[in-house]
Amino acid sequence: METPCDIMDYTSLTAEQLRSLIAEIIETRGDSLSRTKFTDEFLSLLEDVPGREGDECSAALVDVAWVAYTDVAPHNDIDADNH
Repeated sequence: METPCDIMDYTSLTAEQLRSLIAEIIETRGDSLSRTKFTDEFLSLLEDVPGREGDECSAALVDVAWVAYTDVAPHNDIDADNH
């Protein structure tokens, strides 16, 4: 069941913003981050997006971003957390 925070996650970040954040992560950190490191990087960059500062309701958004990252970064080992 979706919570209000889950719904907000999908509506407050545009597809272009999501693509931009993922591109930034790939450019600065590469395409083989573990999910844990990706999450840290994504949440750090998310703080700079207007309207998302200090937002603690981002688990669903991180899931969507992770899927997008692994689609764009095919060399990513999605089961590895030791990179």
